[in-house]
Amino acid sequence: MSGAPPGKEAAVELTSGQARYLLAVYHLGLGARGVRCADIARMLDVTRPSVVKMLSFFSQRCLIARERYGKVYLTDTGCLLARCYARLPLMEPLGMVRIWLPLKS
Repeated sequence: MSGAPPGKEAAVELTSGQARYLLAVYHLGLGARGVRCADIARMLDVTRPSVVKMLSFFSQRCLIARERYGKVYLTDTGCLLARCYARLPLMEPLGMVRIWLPLKS
């Protein structure tokens, strides 16, 4: 999934660890309900501060929307990216994986 893409597209790169968090938000949020940090931490067996740090990373890249002290939702871009990563074999360490997403006009 590398190389120069045709048309208007942008590369999004996540490590396998970052993709794991994104996929947790995706799977926990199926059904259009928001996801709580505690639920992500429990699913991934990580600390809440670790989840908050990763959610800040995603928020800066417009992959999630956050309610203050509340739930987290994937943006359209975050959902599209999570679906792409869900198709990859993430059981083994992949390092950095680049996925090309179409840019909105």
